[in-house]
Amino acid sequence: QVWVYGNSFENYPVVICTPDVEVMKQWAQQNGKAGTMADWVNDPEVKKMIFADIIASGKAAKLRSFELPKKIAFETTINEFGQGFTIDQDLLTPTLKLRRPQLLKK
Repeated sequence: QVWVYGNSFENYPVVICTPDVEVMKQWAQQNGKAGTMADWVNDPEVKKMIFADIIASGKAAKLRSFELPKKIAFETTINEFGQGFTIDQDLLTPTLKLRRPQLLKK
């Protein structure tokens, strides 16, 4: 799950994402890293890898430079379905739309 947030009072958008659990486990195993999702996403290598992927996707979609995020943050509270933003956390509506005010508080 990815949420890109832009605020007119800031110079750039930021991205909040929920990394794929299976991909992160595979990365940790290949790189000999132990720990939890929270530990892995604090690794500068992981941030760089995921951020580069997001930027590449943005460039492929022909976004302009000011539309591309400049910072990244991670949601590490993930349920058994691999979702970081859930209805139970009151971050999604029953129709699966993001609740922006609740996400901003988090």
